[in-house]
Amino acid sequence: MNRGSSKSRARRPRASGPRGNRLDRLGDVNRIGRFWQNAEVTPAGETVEFMQYGDEGLRPFIILNSADYPGLPPQRFCQRLQAAGYCTIAVQRPGFGASTPAPTPEGQARILNAFLERAGLADIVLMAMGSGVPIGYRLAELRDDIAVTLLANPTFNAEIFEELRPEWFARLVEQAMASPAMARASLTWIKGNARLFGHHQLFEKWYSKHPGDLEFLKAHGDEFDEVVSALLALDTQTFRNEIIMSLQPDPFLTQGRFSGRDMLAISSEETSASWKRGFEAEVRRLGLSRAYLPAGDSFAPFLFPDRLVGLVEQFARQARPSGLRNSIQA
Repeated sequence: MNRGSSKSRARRPRASGPRGNRLDRLGDVNRIGRFWQNAEVTPAGETVEFMQYGDEGLRPFIILNSADYPGLPPQRFCQRLQAAGYCTIAVQRPGFGASTPAPTPEGQARILNAFLERAGLADIVLMAMGSGVPIGYRLAELRDDIAVTLLANPTFNAEIFEELRPEWFARLVEQAMASPAMARASLTWIKGNARLFGHHQLFEKWYSKHPGDLEFLKAHGDEFDEVVSALLALDTQTFRNEIIMSLQPDPFLTQGRFSGRDMLAISSEETSASWKRGFEAEVRRLGLSRAYLPAGDSFAPFLFPDRLVGLVEQFARQARPSGLRNSIQA
């Protein structure tokens, strides 16, 4: 259900027993499986594209996509979560796939809030990835049915532009932020290279900084066919909005904003020492707990589903007295 401000909200009890789920009746396919289906979620006809893998009695594990991977979660990831008692629900954020675009993070959160209102879920684990993180923490403040929020691969770093690699990617991003026309040129370059050289070569350059991400790319090459199709369909406004939301300072992130909240920021051991320093400083400023997965960066959660579940369950077991819980071991 919706809620207002959560700063003084008491810790809510955990749900137990079977968890309600109306998703198999909300989508246009009316089935559970690893494929996309559409749901109309507002009287204005706004839609959300989603996937559900796992029985409806399992605990919902909702994933909000990042711009660099608007695709289905890997089969093995979904299977491992199901074995651990979770139903994977992947959601294409507004502007991706068949989901209705929204120009602001607040607009995206509003549409996704309407989706959850109709879904009838409880005791949700919400994982926002990469450029989806600003939507994730906004959505978590709107709802009582989100029990734990994971902010995976967030751009929590005051020196973000010094950390962007490879250098050609950093230049591309800075160009896209300059103006809509420059963003169109950047997106045209990405799409042109994907068509000319193939997506494997493009992504290998993109993720060359982290061996774990390259490992994921090689192991799930077929998954990237869909990812490239989604990227080729991306419009300039959504592309530019994603970059701005991820890299420009967010006024939402005030000092201690998430103190006392059930939120965990997740990064990777493969990130650089300078990135870790910046990440940990921002996590402390916001009042968040943090954890590191062993390898990768963008795809670290998909590489380690069992460890990810372990983090969720360890995090839930530990009390949070006055923000003392600040580091969780993966």
